[in-house]
Amino acid sequence: MAFLLDNLKEGGTIAGVLAAKNIKILKTRNDSPYLDLLLTDGKTIVAGKFWDYQGDRPKGNILYVAATIGSYNGQFQLKINYLRPAKPEEYNPRDFLPAAPVPVADLWVRWDALVNQIASPDLKALLEYAKTKYRNSFENAPGAVFHHHAYLGGCLLHSIRVAEMAAVICDLELDPDLIIAGGLLHDIGKLVSYNWSEGVFSYTDEGQFLEHTTLGILTVRELLKEVHLDRLTTLKLLHIIASHHGREEWGAPVKPKLPEALVIHQCDMIDSQVDKLRGVQNNSQGSNWEYVQGMGFVYTGD
Repeated sequence: MAFLLDNLKEGGTIAGVLAAKNIKILKTRNDSPYLDLLLTDGKTIVAGKFWDYQGDRPKGNILYVAATIGSYNGQFQLKINYLRPAKPEEYNPRDFLPAAPVPVADLWVRWDALVNQIASPDLKALLEYAKTKYRNSFENAPGAVFHHHAYLGGCLLHSIRVAEMAAVICDLELDPDLIIAGGLLHDIGKLVSYNWSEGVFSYTDEGQFLEHTTLGILTVRELLKEVHLDRLTTLKLLHIIASHHGREEWGAPVKPKLPEALVIHQCDMIDSQVDKLRGVQNNSQGSNWEYVQGMGFVYTGD
């Protein structure tokens, strides 16, 4: 498909269907209302402003937009002149959602290879049941709404990468079964936390109220109603899910209390931050340096 936001040039114009998120009606210092939003064609994300906006919040996330291309702080910005909800015949919601850079079939081959390394029949059964029950959700759920692995299948790719990295560290005489299972399931709550059916990634009500860590614990608890796992292994696995963000200020209800939990936390950080940085590099607009929240200035050149 052709991407509307490819090859933007300042001073030019665009007109077509885009997906919108973070839609807000704000006011300038002069108390004039304006519409603030992010727009994507499924490949590129650009900020948009509709100055002197008169009206309610647009209905839906897929909009027909006519805009002039400007810039702000070195980034392209769309000055919107006209918008309306797009007609159903004008778009396919999945056209606006980027997909994982690895074919889904290849991801399941890697998942199966990890599961086959597990000696515990109970943990192996749990992972096979999780794959069967949540296969479609794994193939679609992003790893995040925006920051990292924000593409269809992103949660699956991220989970596999974390488990693969963590498995290598098992040479430190850790529990390889627990590490692989924890890596593959640490973000399973994101299958419930995110919505991907409306052309943009967004939070579900469950995700807003409970967040993916709590939902991950609840999801695994549901799986364990059908698959047996002894009490101590269950607690260790749930602890890995609960502590994978590492710190309370980062969203973890508890800090890692097991070496296996610490490994999953560190591998989670490595993969999420590397994917975030690679995303910035891939979307660089020509400058060798770009500012990224939480990371400072990062190099985006060759």
